[in-house]
Amino acid sequence: MNLSRSIRPGSTRPRPARTGTARRSVALLGSLLACTIPLTVVVAGTGGAAHAASQTCLTGRLTYTFADAEGIAAGVQPVRNASWELRGVPSGSSSTKTLATGTTSASDGTFQACAAYAALSSASVRFTSQSNQMWRVIASDRGAVHSFDTATKTNVTGNVDLGTVSPTASTAGAFKIVDTLNKLYWKRGTTSPCWTWHQTTTSTCKELTVVWNSTTTDGGYWSPSTTYVYLAKDDPASQHLILHEAGHWFQWALYNGWFPKVTGCNPHYVDRESTVSCAWTEGFANAVAGYVLGDKRYVRPDGSVVPYQQADGSPWPGGDATEGNVAAALIDLFKLDGGTGGDWSGDLDMISRDGSDDFREYYVTDRPAHGYSVTGEAERIINSHGIDY
Repeated sequence: MNLSRSIRPGSTRPRPARTGTARRSVALLGSLLACTIPLTVVVAGTGGAAHAASQTCLTGRLTYTFADAEGIAAGVQPVRNASWELRGVPSGSSSTKTLATGTTSASDGTFQACAAYAALSSASVRFTSQSNQMWRVIASDRGAVHSFDTATKTNVTGNVDLGTVSPTASTAGAFKIVDTLNKLYWKRGTTSPCWTWHQTTTSTCKELTVVWNSTTTDGGYWSPSTTYVYLAKDDPASQHLILHEAGHWFQWALYNGWFPKVTGCNPHYVDRESTVSCAWTEGFANAVAGYVLGDKRYVRPDGSVVPYQQADGSPWPGGDATEGNVAAALIDLFKLDGGTGGDWSGDLDMISRDGSDDFREYYVTDRPAHGYSVTGEAERIINSHGIDY
């Protein structure tokens, strides 16, 4: 499986200092908070929530339709936690204003865009390919987020149901990316509203940026120089690919702006030996995708699959220099360390405190320093994936 440009070469920063701290358990957010992007809904005209009798609303459900490599998001799908703006002209005014902002529902993509006016001369909802300041999809390195407006309604009062609304085919991929990244955010393993505990307030959160448009052929990698993920036009078909490349960014964010020096990684393969630095970073990104989606495989945009281990369960040749072995071992260790439910948040906390150059350093040095086992079941796990220290 050739993943030749999963990481573009770029500069790195000094790695995080070792802490030597004891194991620290990090609880995930509760189900409601974990699925909700922090946001204060802005309703123009009141300075706060409007009374139902004095507001006008456009409601509906945001969806997308795009190719589905895995068969887990076929047909019309909701776009969850996507940002919207209610744009309209209040009665008696002559100019269009942004009357309210918010995000679509974390469960089903529905929205209720309300303004604190009894009537609007005209109104529409603009959706953008971002989720507040947590993640976004832009059309080019210096381009804007993708957006589309619903049809404009005139003489609007009360509640107007727009039904199901969807982006055009040329921007649908951006909204699939937005929705897919929820899956990683919901499992980010920290009570901070940000991606990691290194930032604690929404104003300081690092923002995950994906560069994609419907015509580009440049994609399928993460750049340490820009810290952006780049996806080609057909890449959003694969949620594994989206989450794999986001996984590189996530490792960089966990390391608070440092990334290991990677050599011998162009090309690289899930099932073939490369270098220990390549296998570590690519294996971690594969483990992110596999853990979040609940499997151990890489799925290309065309639907073809390369598993992280051979059909009989045996490892690929190459030990810790083969990314499939590293990915499968990490997923099993995450589940072991997480106990009942297999929660990886403790491992993410450990990883975020000690930057590792390769899997050996993570296993031999970091795990004991944070109270995680390297014997017994943990040793059996890495041995079963062809790794022996």
